[in-house]
Amino acid sequence: MNYNAIMRIPRFYCPDISSDVLEIHDQKIIHHLIKVLRARQGQCVVLFDGNGKTFECEIKEIEKNKIKLDLLDSHTSKKKNIITFNFFLPILKRESLISVASKLAELGVDKISLYLPDKVDQSMAKKDFNKLTEKITEALVLACSQSGNNFIPELKFFNNLKEAIDAKDGRIVMLDTLPEATSLTAYNPLQNERNVSIVTGCESGYSDAERKLFKKDDVYYLRTNILRAETAPVTILPMLKLIYKDI
Repeated sequence: MNYNAIMRIPRFYCPDISSDVLEIHDQKIIHHLIKVLRARQGQCVVLFDGNGKTFECEIKEIEKNKIKLDLLDSHTSKKKNIITFNFFLPILKRESLISVASKLAELGVDKISLYLPDKVDQSMAKKDFNKLTEKITEALVLACSQSGNNFIPELKFFNNLKEAIDAKDGRIVMLDTLPEATSLTAYNPLQNERNVSIVTGCESGYSDAERKLFKKDDVYYLRTNILRAETAPVTILPMLKLIYKDI
């Protein structure tokens, strides 16, 4: 489905949808369709399950607690990514963190691993991270719904960077500002590479202990101005996708 079609037809995330059970039971979706979009019988909607399956449907019947649908078409997408990208994202201020995670989902990141940095902003240090993770999950769903991405990124939370790095997949690319770091222009993909883990820091940068977690060859910098914590992730991901011819 092309971009114009995606933007014209309402699109919703329904993880339990299948061709056998074409009904919407999620009350938030039902409310949005009825009260916001003023949906009527015969209107088209697109549902996706977050794992590649998409269902183009027509509203058959609207009830108080469910909407029945007729299937028009369905297809299963395969991930086009050559590389699986796992992004290690520090806990930032709430709105910045939600915004960055949303943009990474639009760009097609596969996994987001949130970690609590040593130099975390104190306004976030005592937050309920379960609730924060729920908010970010909602933002990821919305970003994928609006961008046409049929795959919801996997989201995990780690108590510190070391814990996150221990669960890494494949090669590590750490973005830093140190002069001894290697320019990203010198980055070369490895043969038969499948997984890349990207790490960026928080507003106050990395601690010495966090920097010691990485080998010298893992550390890269961008030959540009010093990027803010919310700018760096959405800059380096498309650059690496371009290097891997994955964009």
